[in-house]
Amino acid sequence: MHTILTSFSGKVIPGKQIGQTIGFQTANLQITSGVPKLSHGVYAVMVNWQDHSYVGLMNIGTQPTFKDNSKTSYEIHILDFNKNIYHETLHVKIYFQIRKEGSFTSISGLVKQIHKDIIHVRKALAPLSQQNHNQLPPTKSENKRVKYDINSLIHLPDLSFVQWFDTEFGINRGVFNTIDAWFYQKGVKQITKRRRYILKFILNLDRHNGKKPKVTFGDGGLIPSLTNFWEITTEDKLKQHA
Repeated sequence: MHTILTSFSGKVIPGKQIGQTIGFQTANLQITSGVPKLSHGVYAVMVNWQDHSYVGLMNIGTQPTFKDNSKTSYEIHILDFNKNIYHETLHVKIYFQIRKEGSFTSISGLVKQIHKDIIHVRKALAPLSQQNHNQLPPTKSENKRVKYDINSLIHLPDLSFVQWFDTEFGINRGVFNTIDAWFYQKGVKQITKRRRYILKFILNLDRHNGKKPKVTFGDGGLIPSLTNFWEITTEDKLKQHA
């Protein structure tokens, strides 16, 4: 079990909304007590708010990828969390550094790294979490799979969302576009809702021997697999994750 490096409290204040533009909403903190004396980087944290604890990532730094040379900021992305907490006070426990702060040559490169960071911290701190909101329920074949941050994924910019599928599952843009168009033709017009369908479809596919990144579409290929998925998936099952 990881030990606590340090802890502090902070008030959520408006920031530059950079995290939201790349699909990772963050809480910008104004430190009210216990300023963490740590080097710039990304840290695994537990966030306490209204007597509930949540796993999160915290970036301490100046956001060099976005050429922001301002003073040091404290930004936290809380996993599986989408509440409005402006002006609320968060109590944060810092457990370990995931990586040092660095500048990425592209936004997509940063997004890919953040997804890796999320997988790392979720696995490391999951036993400490009291709640697991907004995750798709695992099927029997998914029990040993990584749990993805669904809320963050469905709000990624279009290009980043497509690139994530290629990186994570080996699904190229052509195949992704076919899947997306198929659900659109089925009447799923709203983008975030359609992304939930796509994610649930992909996460229920069998991987090659359970290993990533490739997935298999089963007997007959892509379209029969989509048709079978559509027939066995009810609207009520998806509504509970809306």
